[in-house]
Amino acid sequence: MVNLIGQLASGVVQYEFDYVTGVDSTKEVQQVSGWLASNIGQLNTLIYTDFESGDLSKVTPLNPWQQEETAIYTQLYLRDYYNKQARISLRLFTEQQGGTTSTSSSGADYSMTAWTVLKEGDTTIQRDAVVTSASSRTSASNTFRNLSLEADDKLTELIYFYNSYQAAPRQVAGADGVSGGFC
Repeated sequence: MVNLIGQLASGVVQYEFDYVTGVDSTKEVQQVSGWLASNIGQLNTLIYTDFESGDLSKVTPLNPWQQEETAIYTQLYLRDYYNKQARISLRLFTEQQGGTTSTSSSGADYSMTAWTVLKEGDTTIQRDAVVTSASSRTSASNTFRNLSLEADDKLTELIYFYNSYQAAPRQVAGADGVSGGFC
């Protein structure tokens, strides 16, 4: 079997982060793959399975990897990803980005690139300051947090249905327990 973790990571990048292309896509697949390989225990805990990291060696024809596991694992990754992005945007709340100059006035940071005006002959190119206020950073963080909560709700729903429909009966009695049944 081809490495299932790699297939899952490629699918996440291709369908969830379709704006990532080229070399960035390859890097993103590696990051997603690493996360999936190191967090297989979370999946096992949530859906009561015993898949192993790496090539998911517990996947066999008798114990196949199903679309349900893929959907749950994808939502598990997305929840973590959006939580992480929310933390990053809050962390940037106090940090300056490298390569830009920043001045603060009335609660807003004005970040300029290395150049603001270029002139050659009759042509002038002017770059405006990028305004990032405290409220815009908080808004970005809240957006990522809301995406994380949506992924968590979807994850909870998927886990509930998976565990409900995958559950084996605890007891079989009566006509159900006998092959052929009683007439």
